[in-house]
Amino acid sequence: LGFAPALDQRVVSRVLTHMHEHGSSWRQPYAVNVSAASIADPNWMRELADMIRSSEVAGERLVFEISERAAMENIDATAAFISQVRNLGARAALDDFGTGFSSFYY
Repeated sequence: LGFAPALDQRVVSRVLTHMHEHGSSWRQPYAVNVSAASIADPNWMRELADMIRSSEVAGERLVFEISERAAMENIDATAAFISQVRNLGARAALDDFGTGFSSFYY
């Protein structure tokens, strides 16, 4: 229905708020799943970068999880997303690794 980028943005915003409010009590990184639609949307990536920069949360405390299926559906967008996330100091991870093994045939 096209709501995934808005939902992903809301989740990231809530995570950043939580991390800012509880920053000194929890040092582990937070992982956030992002949709294929968000990964492929350059506007969403700009909004994500703005949110992280203005949050006062260290980027290295964030991990953005991409499902294997989403990564394989649009490899170029995924590679660009990972590069941009790394530039923000955050990390990217493949989620469900191994469960969709047939996608490796692509």
